[in-house]
Amino acid sequence: MANIALATGSACASGSAEPSHVMKAIGYGLPEAFETIRVSFGIYSSKDDIDKFIEVLKRIIKSGGEIDL
Repeated sequence: MANIALATGSACASGSAEPSHVMKAIGYGLPEAFETIRVSFGIYSSKDDIDKFIEVLKRIIKSGGEIDL
């Protein structure tokens, strides 16, 4: 709804329902591995895109995850 895409796994595991193998490899358990997100910015991402993401993330954190974007 905010036109932001996030992932819970690595880019090479796109579409997989498994938690990030990287998070597991550095010692996180399944709950933590599933609770992490991967944020990527591309060559065409602008400062405005990054600012928008930060604002949306702040709103999500402040609301405890319950947010109507």
